[in-house]
Amino acid sequence: MAESTDPDRVHPAVRRLRADPAVAAALDTLAGLDRGDLTTVLLEVLSERTRQLSAADVRRLHTADRFVRPSTVDAVRLAHLRASGLRLLTDRYEPVELAPLAPMGAHTAFARVDPRNVVSTERQAEVAADPTNQLALVAADRMRAGDGSVRLTAAQKVTRAQRFDGPMSFPHFSLLGVVVASRSKRTATNDRMRTAEVALDLAATAAELSECPVRLGWLDSTGSEPPEPLLAGIETLPDVGLDPGSAPSGSSYYRGLRFSLTLVTPDGPVGIGDGGPVDWMTHLSADRTACLSTGAISLDRLALV
Repeated sequence: MAESTDPDRVHPAVRRLRADPAVAAALDTLAGLDRGDLTTVLLEVLSERTRQLSAADVRRLHTADRFVRPSTVDAVRLAHLRASGLRLLTDRYEPVELAPLAPMGAHTAFARVDPRNVVSTERQAEVAADPTNQLALVAADRMRAGDGSVRLTAAQKVTRAQRFDGPMSFPHFSLLGVVVASRSKRTATNDRMRTAEVALDLAATAAELSECPVRLGWLDSTGSEPPEPLLAGIETLPDVGLDPGSAPSGSSYYRGLRFSLTLVTPDGPVGIGDGGPVDWMTHLSADRTACLSTGAISLDRLALV
């Protein structure tokens, strides 16, 4: 495993370990192993370490490790939101029950997520960090099978390794995500139209589930006005307001357009989701006409409002 030429991308712990020649050699050897052999080695190492753990050790880990502590969100409320959110979207999207694990690289190869922010496993997989990544993989399979357009939704428990601060931020939480994939000429207009559908559907769902007003931020790098279907759709949703030119900065993988969803609560605004067009189909499919827009909302934050 050659050390990155960019020092900012090398974790300080890795630099410390590589200072030991024996450890550096071991890292390079492991990085060069066949995938199957690497899995075998990692499983053997973890098996040996696991056998050394007592019940008291496991209890201490359960207390100390933020990834395995139970959520503080009301379980019944969260289950209700999950079922209700899927039911509200079923008329326009096919619900999918996703696996709790994604293929290794699913969050980095096309979504460009830092691998250090994803919980990887010794079996060359990753703990799910966003349902839209896996829904995109399902959509790509459907498109290769001949489907001209695909509309999918999923509610998934996800885990993210980066540190979050605040009473509404957690290492593991539930997201309700949607993707719309289609074959069309890749233009800014088509991106706006497809993304407007996703934004409206998620905004209407959030308003229905929370019973709070929702503000839909819309930020277009081209400076174009929001598309007419978005404006017309907002008119039919009394609890949803539009903020053109406004959307918090965020993930860099959205292609020049981004929407955000914010609940207006008595205690102040609460951000619950975002979305936009992405170029993931370019990486997942040889079909250059395949386009994709995604979006997701936090069910945990809805449960806490």
